[in-house]
Amino acid sequence: MATETQLDFDDTGKVVFDDCYDQPDPRGYFTSLRGYDYRIAGEAQPVMRQAVDALQAHRSLDGVRVVDVGSSYGINAALLRHDISLDDLYAHYGDPDIAGLSRDELLERDRRYFHAHQADTGAEVVGVDTAGNAVDYAVEAGLLDEGITANLEQEALDGDARDALAGTDFVMSTGCIGYVTETSIEKIMDVVEERRPWMAHTVLRMFPFEPFEELLAERGYRTERLEGTLRQRQFVNEEERAHVIENLGELDINPAGKESEGWYHANVFFSRPVEDAAFPVNLAV
Repeated sequence: MATETQLDFDDTGKVVFDDCYDQPDPRGYFTSLRGYDYRIAGEAQPVMRQAVDALQAHRSLDGVRVVDVGSSYGINAALLRHDISLDDLYAHYGDPDIAGLSRDELLERDRRYFHAHQADTGAEVVGVDTAGNAVDYAVEAGLLDEGITANLEQEALDGDARDALAGTDFVMSTGCIGYVTETSIEKIMDVVEERRPWMAHTVLRMFPFEPFEELLAERGYRTERLEGTLRQRQFVNEEERAHVIENLGELDINPAGKESEGWYHANVFFSRPVEDAAFPVNLAV
């Protein structure tokens, strides 16, 4: 477990990392999260790929338009559309030789890197996040095809955002549920519902998913929670672990073997329209 001093905690008991989420480039983001062994995007990578591949096969799609809610610097898009791992990204952005690069020089380096590792997934990715700098960087680096900077908890989708969401086949998130509520998902669904997209969300165990499941059920979706959990990151210190274990206790969730061992753990929720639910999709965590 990492150790830190003078940390701020939010209302959920989590340490606040706001200072690294909206910088002009992702160097600080990867440096900070690597220090706490942030793993969720990497552990979710095969699950999301399996789900996207299954959707593409079931609907005979040439390509899949993916919306990543809480997209940040495009990490999920990078892992979905390239033959790289999360550890590869940590190594890429942890290279000491990039410390003196300007933002433009880093962008050019990133474009070459991601182009060289492009995979033939047929996926386009639209990112949605409140962090404008992060979204802009991901678009300029070629990780996101389009980016939407908006706080959907408080704002309506404007015309450009609605156009970007048009044709959505798949909605995903890794780690934003709990800060993003069903309000944001409902606004997205209002735009994309006719397309009947599939969804997969990783959700920390201390955040109930029932409000989302109820919203989706009202719109004709069936949700399943996959067996097993994914690790999100280590707790930064004993205080954070105590906060989270207290939250879990209030929900009657046993932390043994998971949070008690020093890691945030997330469930994976997979939602499909009821008309697609009979199609066998064996997602493995």
